[in-house]
Amino acid sequence: MGTDVLARLLDEHDILLPLIVEIQAAAESQDHTALIAELVAGRAALTDELDAHIALEEGVAFTIIENFVGEEFVTPFRKEHAEICGLRDTVLAGLDSGRVPVSLCLQLCDLIQAHMQREDMMLFPSARNALDSEVLEIP
Repeated sequence: MGTDVLARLLDEHDILLPLIVEIQAAAESQDHTALIAELVAGRAALTDELDAHIALEEGVAFTIIENFVGEEFVTPFRKEHAEICGLRDTVLAGLDSGRVPVSLCLQLCDLIQAHMQREDMMLFPSARNALDSEVLEIP
């Protein structure tokens, strides 16, 4: 039996959220040393893991939702993914050059948290209600 794609995505949100909260706390306190440490420690989660998560959402979950419910439900989420990746890349480029953009870190954290909350509270429950559980399984 496969894994429910929405359950897996929710689990990944739960793993990412504490990192985002820590980055946000360091940015809000203007603690550059802590912010740099959080970004360095979370780099793999913000790059490879986040990219894999977005690929699973867009390549599997969103495609299923589009096919059964309509693309207008996922278009805003796809646009936010592009915005999240752009902000993330700018933040990490700043980190690499020694100039961590605190305001962009805060913007990134706010966007990721709001995005995940909308997926968790609206998009995924709506999809689960509209679709058969077998459709949501990934091998």
